[in-house]
Amino acid sequence: MTARMAAARGAKVVAAARNEEALKELVQELKGKGQSAVYVKADVGREDEVNRIAETAIQTFGRLDTWVNNAGSFIFGQAMEVSSEDAHRLFTTNFWGVVHGTKTAVQHFKERGMPGAVINVICRTWTDGKYKNGIGEGEGACVHHTHPPKLGTSVEEAI
Repeated sequence: MTARMAAARGAKVVAAARNEEALKELVQELKGKGQSAVYVKADVGREDEVNRIAETAIQTFGRLDTWVNNAGSFIFGQAMEVSSEDAHRLFTTNFWGVVHGTKTAVQHFKERGMPGAVINVICRTWTDGKYKNGIGEGEGACVHHTHPPKLGTSVEEAI
């Protein structure tokens, strides 16, 4: 959805995910509409793979203006029922993916001497406890309880 909306508004898109088939379909769909898009099969929990996403954007389109951290894992079930392996996978994607993506994008913005935007997308299923997902709900609570002025700050203010 995010990539489609951005491309429809003229953005050049570098889509990244672990699912290569879904990426191929998305890029084919966007190109079929005359939009600019490429993909990188990557796991955002791995810093080297996140760096490869940025490198692809720069090599393909010349620069990086906006970075969207939109990858996320979700676990259905109560916290005590979640295996440590599943919880680790969720944390690696949902936490480290944001850290790696943000650091990579901000480094590029600083090196080129121009501002850019980092957008962090988070699932809101934690608000009503509907899924009884104690592991993932903690992630949402961090956003909910963040002091509002810290949301929407410029890169310079946030560093």
